[in-house]
Amino acid sequence: MNYQTYVEGVRVNKPSLPYAEPILKPNRPAQAARAQARTTTYHKTSLYQRTLTQIGDWIKSRVSAIRIGSALAPFVRNAARSTPAAVTDSQVKALNQALSAAQSISAGAEEVVSQAIRKAMDPLDRMGRQALRNQLSGDGRLCGSISDKLMYEVTGSVQEAIAAHADFFVLAALDSIAAMDHSPLLAGQVVSHAGPYLNGHRQVVSPDQKSTFEAGHLLPPERQLACLSAKTQTKVQSWFSAQPPAAQQRVKAAISGVVGDRMLQAADASDSAKRTRAFCAWFQQALSSEQRV
Repeated sequence: MNYQTYVEGVRVNKPSLPYAEPILKPNRPAQAARAQARTTTYHKTSLYQRTLTQIGDWIKSRVSAIRIGSALAPFVRNAARSTPAAVTDSQVKALNQALSAAQSISAGAEEVVSQAIRKAMDPLDRMGRQALRNQLSGDGRLCGSISDKLMYEVTGSVQEAIAAHADFFVLAALDSIAAMDHSPLLAGQVVSHAGPYLNGHRQVVSPDQKSTFEAGHLLPPERQLACLSAKTQTKVQSWFSAQPPAAQQRVKAAISGVVGDRMLQAADASDSAKRTRAFCAWFQQALSSEQRV
């Protein structure tokens, strides 16, 4: 059986095919249905898997936080004592296991460790946190990369405690100046009132505890001022704004008198006088910045 076709306008007879010609047109509705089914199945599976992962991480986070807090408890209690006891191998082993378990969390392991450590350290004051850091840093039995996060958080907590304690002494010095009712205020009076608080600030920020007692290792005023952060300046400005106008004038006058006093500028001035004058100069600059704002 032949079928006819036209080539350049001429009818030509060709032999027929032994089978029917296939239909090459795509089945659009069927393809769309299959694609929709694949897409729906993928999203359902992904959402299910993500939900399971989130639930698993949440459970692991709660368990890890509790384990880390429990493992750190003996170390925290030991750091709070006036005479710390030796850390046992079982205590170190429990802490290592608790920190290692946190690594199984697929997302947010470091945040879990961070929160658990800071919560466990809340009962400690500045000296206790420093004792805890000394205790952990000198123990070579802690292992694993997550232990680096432990030391990072403990060190950060110590630094925050030092900054807060140092700011306390700075604001206490201003309180003592504001409470002086002498008129006019003499520079020596300001030094005698504010000096002990500023000396306390030096003792806090000094990296060497011996400098608290040895005059040869005193932290120079410029180093002390370098320890004053922008947050400290903001606290000083907030403190000044909260004072009544009469107290503000009294504080300004006292600070200006100390900064301009020639005896305090002399080379043979006492360490306390030099320190008070340096701080008053910083106070003056901080309060000037507050007024410009």
